[in-house]
Amino acid sequence: MQILIKSLEKFLENRNSHKCKYTKNEMSELKITTNELHLLCNITNENEFKKEAKEFLANRWQRIKNTNLAYPHAGGHPVSEACYRISCYLEKIHNEKNRYHFLMPTIEVTESLISLENISKFKPYEFVMTDDNKSMIILSECLEYANKFPPHNDGTIQLQPTRLLNNQSSHTLSDRERARVINANKFTFEYSQMLMKESFILSYQR
Repeated sequence: MQILIKSLEKFLENRNSHKCKYTKNEMSELKITTNELHLLCNITNENEFKKEAKEFLANRWQRIKNTNLAYPHAGGHPVSEACYRISCYLEKIHNEKNRYHFLMPTIEVTESLISLENISKFKPYEFVMTDDNKSMIILSECLEYANKFPPHNDGTIQLQPTRLLNNQSSHTLSDRERARVINANKFTFEYSQMLMKESFILSYQR
């Protein structure tokens, strides 16, 4: 636990090094989380720390889900990194739960529908959340699907139509989920644009 606390303190020292712009409300949330992390670092009893850490992560997720501070969007922020470290620590001592079930308690899955990989193997920047925050959409799986299959009739690329679901059923991505995948980062955007450009050229040649 002491090793974890030292790493948390280091993240807190570097919390102002992140160069992203945030709204007034987002800055307020980061301040709240920073204060709560300082309180966690002052706990010396391990059982108390585990209890408070779980409550801290659950409460923070309720504040940040569906915002720019959600972990897939702000995973590089020192505060997000600190929260992720806490979830990894809790995963090690609670074998029945995955780190993401602590970090984002609304998640109901344990593995990827396509690759069947345990979701703990994916970093926050490797997926986006579904609209209901119960599942994760793995970016690499979506883009691999888009590269294999022809575009839709309107020229838009086909993204992986299945999500991570407990019943292993398929689900077509919503417009917001598709936009979330394409705009997840610079690579996903540019790759999607490249695929759309290639599909336009092929359709023109026909």
